[in-house]
Amino acid sequence: MAFGIVATEREGKIVFRMRGANIVEVEAGRLIDDDGPALTIVRAGLESSDIRVRLRFVDAESDHGPGVVISAGPASAEIVDLQAAIEMDRGQAQKCADMLAQQLVLQHEQARFAMSADGMVIEAGDVITIDDTDWEIVEVSQGVTVAFEAVRSGGVASPVLHSAEPVADPPVPSPVEPDVVIVDAAPLPGEEDDLRPLGFAFADPWMGPVTFAAGADPTSSRERGRVERPCSMGRLVSGLYPHVSGRWQEASVWVQASGSGPSSRDESAVLNGANTAFVETDAGWEALQFLQAELVDVETYRLTGLLRGQQGSDDAMAAGAAPGSRIVFLTGAEQRLDVADWERGLVLDWRVGRDSPEAGAWRSEKSVEARGGRAWSPCHLTGTWDGDDLSLGWIRRARKGGDPWMPGEPAHEWPEAYRIRISGGVSVREWNVGEPSTTYLAIHQATDFPAGGTAFLEVAQLGGDGQPGGWAGTELTIPVP
Repeated sequence: MAFGIVATEREGKIVFRMRGANIVEVEAGRLIDDDGPALTIVRAGLESSDIRVRLRFVDAESDHGPGVVISAGPASAEIVDLQAAIEMDRGQAQKCADMLAQQLVLQHEQARFAMSADGMVIEAGDVITIDDTDWEIVEVSQGVTVAFEAVRSGGVASPVLHSAEPVADPPVPSPVEPDVVIVDAAPLPGEEDDLRPLGFAFADPWMGPVTFAAGADPTSSRERGRVERPCSMGRLVSGLYPHVSGRWQEASVWVQASGSGPSSRDESAVLNGANTAFVETDAGWEALQFLQAELVDVETYRLTGLLRGQQGSDDAMAAGAAPGSRIVFLTGAEQRLDVADWERGLVLDWRVGRDSPEAGAWRSEKSVEARGGRAWSPCHLTGTWDGDDLSLGWIRRARKGGDPWMPGEPAHEWPEAYRIRISGGVSVREWNVGEPSTTYLAIHQATDFPAGGTAFLEVAQLGGDGQPGGWAGTELTIPVP
């Protein structure tokens, strides 16, 4: 259909021909009344007569990657999505999309009529002319009379040709400064002990491996890793709003992505770690996953079926991400960057580029804190009254080994300890405990909330360095003493 080719059955065989190649003229006088008017014409979809086609195809001008074009038409027109597993250049694809849109508009007009069985052979796929109007037969019913159903036809389909522009020999590409992102984020499943940051790089054209080098100053810089092929990375087109972790989110997010671009995977693959991306927020990098990736425009994708706040990145998810925020996709092209334990927190001078001295290089000063080693926030924080005292309880979440199939609790990475923080009163109160429960005594409530009020209760698990990890919080009303 994209090239105006119609496939019809003829004597048990599939026959391909150009639409409208053999037009049969039928005089209106040959139509007969068959329980109704001789010719009935109806129009479907009167609410909208404009259609635009968004055609996805194999782009011959983009290294045979996915391409997309939209037919001409008003912005208010209905968008119809079509896919053609056909290799075309963009000019051919645009002509196909325009032709398909025209054909879909014509097919809103439908006709029904009947003729006597007098030996005239008209089959599905044929185009006939009645009163100077072309109709394409879509269904034939044989009986005492021959009944036909047809849609408007655009006439004879011409070959889809697009003249190629003469081009000179391609110029020698010049090295460009790579687009670089260094991600210090949540741990990857099965790699919880590897706290090194991830390096992502992309350049167009890609001229070869990109080297990451860093040091306290340029004189002490040394190689930290190499990215051998371009990574998939880009920016959000629409925003990401706070949600909850561990639940499918039916909302979608639009992204622009360079490189290979994301693709759809089934639920089983996603639950086993596929389709993972990191999104930059004001509170760090949120790890998310997605089921479907739909190409909606040039290098623009709609991601749906989201899993948010993965791998303990709840605090980053709660911060949300505005349009324009960075997003990077795990494809295997990214590389771990060697940063020693003693260098964590130290501002390093980074240089990323090709080894060639004339190549452009990305430079920045950045510190790495090994955020993937932080303790995860507890869950199911609750408060219950025991007389005038408030009893708090929660459940620990393990940073690694937290989803075993065997019974029992996950092993502790470090001695169990938590920090409780209560704010909203005249001062902020903090204390540490060694078990997943504590009591907010009435005497302390009277000190912190002498006139009562709303208290914000938070708890965090302490890591091996004694520092709190992610916080879980809830609000409760403290009565007047």
